[in-house]
Amino acid sequence: MQLLELTPFARAEFELGWDPTDDAVERARRLIIRAFMGFGSNAHSDMGRGHRTTGFRANSSRSGTTPAHDWAGYPETLEAVVRRFRGVTIENRPALVVMAAHDRADTLFYVDPPYVHATRNRKNPNDAKHQYRHEMSDADHVALLDALRGLAGMVVLSGYPHPLYDGALPGWTRFEREALADGARPRTEVLWLNPACAAALEVRAGGHGTPLFAECERAVG
Repeated sequence: MQLLELTPFARAEFELGWDPTDDAVERARRLIIRAFMGFGSNAHSDMGRGHRTTGFRANSSRSGTTPAHDWAGYPETLEAVVRRFRGVTIENRPALVVMAAHDRADTLFYVDPPYVHATRNRKNPNDAKHQYRHEMSDADHVALLDALRGLAGMVVLSGYPHPLYDGALPGWTRFEREALADGARPRTEVLWLNPACAAALEVRAGGHGTPLFAECERAVG
């Protein structure tokens, strides 16, 4: 936090943020710089393909606050992030292994996998700009969906609409919302709720389901 407070919202800092470092604290500072000072959601990583930087958010003509003004208040918000992660277990194993180990009727799984390639860039789904360091093939998505259908716990799954998902999740509750992706491109985002999750919402709503389902629709809309 102290280092970030002393970091100006500067192009030179943004360009430095892409250079590797062995210092753990400095590596964290550069991660935050890349994510905050760059455009889009790809600035957090170079995907292991060398320097693939995004643009620097230097604009000062938008209405409201500027990115530089937002940056000034960012470091103090990390205190809340640190508090939230105290007592949280962070795993580093295959997701299907972790979910199987923690699967109980009262477990809630929020699953946000890399989206199916065909939904990202219709002109060129394999464009490097639309890929993650760790990717999923269509076969991996099929395996994930098969595992999710077998869970005893409650599942909330997010993604873009695609026949591979819709065809594999009969009986799941589906919510849609219109959103803007990177570059302000209009996209349709989807949440799928498995029957256990939908049933839990109905119980919490007093057996009727309407209030909390309406709340979910407002949340995703």
